[in-house]
Amino acid sequence: MSDESHNLEPGSKFGKHLIMRKLGQGGMGEVYEVEHELTRKRHALKLLNKEVTASSGALSRFNREATVMARLEHPGIVKVDDSGETDGCHWFRMELMEGFEVSGKRVITLEDYVEFKGVDGRLPPLELKSILMEILDALSCAHEKGLV
Repeated sequence: MSDESHNLEPGSKFGKHLIMRKLGQGGMGEVYEVEHELTRKRHALKLLNKEVTASSGALSRFNREATVMARLEHPGIVKVDDSGETDGCHWFRMELMEGFEVSGKRVITLEDYVEFKGVDGRLPPLELKSILMEILDALSCAHEKGLV
């Protein structure tokens, strides 16, 4: 592992989790799809970069995010169910969002959905309004708990 990123390889172990694949990377760290060694349940595992940990307040913000997300109960927000430190690396574990099926095609992101359902990169106004209302409802829930 480098100080900047973890770059865990599929098949490697991180604590009690088997790394399946990297889902994404952002300014604070990486997110991996993992499988728990005992339950065989799949989760998303967010790892804080060690370099970011050294910056002032980053670890407390990361821990606050995990704590608040664990308390959120909303169908539009992933649930955090565990957190900790392994080999000097701070992490939290959350639900793995696998998307949903639309007319036989699996969609995971809003971009996937627009690409599949939209016309010229746009959704019909009523459908867009419905999606935006769901997003705003989730943001409102997060705001009430102090996350946003």
